[in-house]
Amino acid sequence: MSAALFSLIVLPHLIRTKSTRPPKQNLLDKLAAYHLKKKNLIWPFILLLTIVFYFFSGNVSFDADMMKNNYMSERLKKAEQELNRITSLSKKTIYLVSPGSTMDAALRANESTKHRIDSLANDGVIKESVVINHLFKPLAEQKKAIERWNRFRDKYGTQIKENLEQEGSKIGFKKSAFQNFEQFLDKDFEPVTMDQAGLLFAMLLDKYVIETDTMAAVINVVKVDSDPQAINKVYKTFDTDSSVWVVDKRLVTSELVRLLNDNLNKLVWVSLLVVFVILLIAYGRIELTIITMIPVLVSWIWTVGIMGLFGISFNIFNVIILTFIFGLGIDYSIFIMRGLIQGYKYGLKDLSSYKVSVLLSVLTTVLGIGVLIFAKHPALRSIALMSIIGIATVVFVTFNLLPGIFRWVVSYKNGLRNRPVTFLDLIFSIISLFIFMSEALLMSFLALIFEILPGNPKKKKWIFHVIFSKLTWFLIYFNFLTPKKILNPENEDFSKPAVIIANHQSHVDLMLMMLTSPKILIVSNARNYYNPVHGKAIRYADFLPQDIGYGKLAEMAAEKANEGYSIMIFPEGHRSDTGVIRRFHKGAFQLANDLGIDILPIIIHGQYQCLKKSEFFLKRGFLETKILQRIDLSKKEFGETVKEQTKSVREYFIKEYDIVKKDLETPDYFYDYIIKNFVYKGPVLEWYTKIKVQLEDKYKFFNSIIPCDAVITDLGCGYGYLDFMLSLTEPGRRITAVDYDEDKIEIARNCAIKNERIQFMAGDINEMDFKPSDVFILNDVLHYMPEALQTDTIEKCIARLNNGGMIIIRDADKSLQKRHLGTRITEFFSTNFGFNKTKFRLEFVSRVMILDIAEKNNLAPEIVDQTKRT
Repeated sequence: MSAALFSLIVLPHLIRTKSTRPPKQNLLDKLAAYHLKKKNLIWPFILLLTIVFYFFSGNVSFDADMMKNNYMSERLKKAEQELNRITSLSKKTIYLVSPGSTMDAALRANESTKHRIDSLANDGVIKESVVINHLFKPLAEQKKAIERWNRFRDKYGTQIKENLEQEGSKIGFKKSAFQNFEQFLDKDFEPVTMDQAGLLFAMLLDKYVIETDTMAAVINVVKVDSDPQAINKVYKTFDTDSSVWVVDKRLVTSELVRLLNDNLNKLVWVSLLVVFVILLIAYGRIELTIITMIPVLVSWIWTVGIMGLFGISFNIFNVIILTFIFGLGIDYSIFIMRGLIQGYKYGLKDLSSYKVSVLLSVLTTVLGIGVLIFAKHPALRSIALMSIIGIATVVFVTFNLLPGIFRWVVSYKNGLRNRPVTFLDLIFSIISLFIFMSEALLMSFLALIFEILPGNPKKKKWIFHVIFSKLTWFLIYFNFLTPKKILNPENEDFSKPAVIIANHQSHVDLMLMMLTSPKILIVSNARNYYNPVHGKAIRYADFLPQDIGYGKLAEMAAEKANEGYSIMIFPEGHRSDTGVIRRFHKGAFQLANDLGIDILPIIIHGQYQCLKKSEFFLKRGFLETKILQRIDLSKKEFGETVKEQTKSVREYFIKEYDIVKKDLETPDYFYDYIIKNFVYKGPVLEWYTKIKVQLEDKYKFFNSIIPCDAVITDLGCGYGYLDFMLSLTEPGRRITAVDYDEDKIEIARNCAIKNERIQFMAGDINEMDFKPSDVFILNDVLHYMPEALQTDTIEKCIARLNNGGMIIIRDADKSLQKRHLGTRITEFFSTNFGFNKTKFRLEFVSRVMILDIAEKNNLAPEIVDQTKRT
C-alpha cells in the first residue's frame, strides 16, 4: 500500500521532462517492440502447447512432507548417522490412539489396534511397542478371562489342592502353609475398571490413557526404523480405519500443510473472483474482464503443465510464491489491456511503453527471487524455480495472447469493425454455428436415408426440400435479437418457375432464399457443393454446381424448371463486404432467356453487417428481404441483348435497393453503430455516449431538417455523435467537425464509422476561419464563451453561409429561468468532472440576443422548443 501511494502521489513530482527529443531505444525497448504474433505459427503453437500442458497438469501432486524441503549439510548428516549408530534415537516414534465414549469403549476399540500392531511387529516393521491392552483388558475381555478361570478352577481346583498338600508334606510343609493360596484359589474375581487399578494405573497406565467428561482414549506407542517404507506401511495399515488416530509429528505437519494448501486454493479462487468483479466494475464490460483473465488462466495451465512434465510437485513454499507470481500476472494483463484500450481509443499502434514496464517488473522480480535458484536450501530453490517458470509463462502468454484476442474483438482483416464483438453476440454466434452444423449433418444423413427409401423420387425430393426450408427458417429466426422482415408486395408464391437473382452479402443469403420457398434451387460453387458436412444434402436437393459449364447447367436447370422449381443465382458472383452492389454477370439473364422464364429480383438488406465476408461470426442487426415484381425479358423492356438486359436490370435493382436503404437506414438503424463505436473505450465514455444520444433522441430532429447533400460545419462537435449520424443516414453530406477538446477529436477520428466525408479538427472556433457551408451547427457551444465572442461567432457563420443555407443554434435560454436551473446544474457537473473542456467561465445566451442578430442580418429565425426540463 505504501509503495502504491508513493508511486501515485510522490513519484510524479520527482520526474521532470528535460528534453522533448525521443530517447534512444535500448535492449528492453527493442524486445518490447518485437511482435512475435506476426509469425504465422504463434497461434497454433500456443493452442497446441496449452492442450499438451493441460494433460500433463494432471500429473502434478502436492507434497505435504516438509522434511523433503529440509536442508542439512554433509557434516550434519554424518553426525546424525553416527549418533543413530550408537543410540536408538533414530527410530521413528508413532502414536496410535484408539478413542471411545468411555474408557472401556476405548479399550475395546484398542483390541483391534493391538492385533495389527502385533502383526506388524511379527513382520519386523515395528521394532518396539507399548500397548496397554497387554496389561489391562476391557471389561468384556476380563469377564471372559474370569469365566475361563472359573471353569478351570471348578474342574481342577480340588485336585490342585490335594496334589499341593501331598507333595508339600513330602518335603516338610504343613497343611496350613498353603492356606492363603487356597483362599485365593477359591476367591470369586470381578472385572476391574481403570479407576480400581490403583498402583498399576499410577505406575504403568496413567501416561497412556486420556479421559475427559465427553470421551476417553488409549495411546499406543510404537517405534519403527526411519526408513520411509516402514513408516508408510504403518500409515497405510491404519489409514482407512476411522477408529484409530495416527499421531505423528511428521504426519501432523503434513496434514496441517495439506489443510493450508486446500484453504489457500479456496482463497486463490475467492481472490480471482474478487479481481474479476473489480475489473468488471473498472472496465464496465464483461468482455474486457474475460479477455484480461484469459492469459492468467492459460499461463496457469502452462505452469502446472511444465511442472507435470518435469516431475515438479507443489509444496507449501512454492504454492505461496505462485499466488504472488500470478498476482503479478494479473497486473501484467491489466497493463497490456490498458495499452490496448488506449490504442483502440486514440489510434495508437505501439504497446512498447506498456511492455517495457512489464519487462522491468519481470527483470526486478527474477533478480530478486529467481536468484534463489543458486541457494542450497531445497525450499529456496523451489521458490526460485516456480518464480522463473511462472513469470516466463505469464509474460509470454500475456504478450502474445492478450493483444491477439483484443484485436480480433475490435478489428478484422480489412480494418476496424464498425461494431466490435460483444459477449452476447459471441454466444449467439456459437449457438448458431452449432445449430447450422447439426442441421447440416442431419440433412446429409436424411439424404442418405431418402436415397435408399422406396417411393416416388419427386415426392421424396419435395419432402426433403420442405424439411430443408423449415430447418433454415429455424436457424434464421433463432437469433431473435435480430429483427427480420420479408416484404412480398406482389404476393409472389413461387408457383411459376423463374430465375431468381439477389444481391450477395453473406453466407446467410443462401438460407434466406431457401426459407422463402421449398421450390428454390441454388447455383452453388464447388466449395459448398462438395463440402464434407453439408455437400451431400445439397447434392441430393438437386442444387446446381457452378463449375460444370453453362451448357450442362442450362440442361439441368431446364429439367428442374419443368418440375416447377426456380433457379436462384447471385449475379454479382461474390459477396460484397460493404453492401455496395457490384457488377452483374450475364449468366442468370442468359439462362432466363434460354429457358423462357422470368427474372425474379429479391433484395437483401443488412446481411453484410451481421456476417462479414470471410468470417463466421454473427452480429445483431436489422434484416429485410424484399421480393420485387417479376421481369419478363421477352418483352424487351430492359433491352434487346443479354448485355443490355444485365446492365438495365442492375440499374433497376440498385434503384430499388436505394429505396429500401432509405426506408431502413434511419437514426434508429444507426443508433447501435454509434453506441458500439464507443464500446471498449472506457465505461464512463460508453455510458455517456448512450445517455447523450438517447437524450438527443438519436438526432432525429437534426437529420430531418438538414438537406441530404449539404456541406455542414459543426462547431463544438464533441465526440462527433451528431456528425456520425448525419453522415451515416445520408452519404451525400460533407461535414467539417470542430471541437476545442483535442482528446475528443482524437477519439472521434479513430472510430470505425469515421469516413472520408467527415473531417474532424481540433481548434478554437474563436480563432479560426470557417469554410463556406450550407449548414452551420452550434450545438450547446455558445455558453462556453463570453457574449461578445458569441456574437462574433454567429456573425462569422453568417458571413460564410451559402445561399439558402441555415444556422442551427441549440443552446440554453437563460430567459426560461425555471428550466434554465436544470441546465446550470448539468453544465456544472460536466465542466467540473472533466466531460467538457472550457476556456472561459460559462455565460448562457438568450433568444433575444439571437433574434437581434438574425434581424440585423436579414435572416428568418425559427424557434423550436423540444425540451421539457432544460
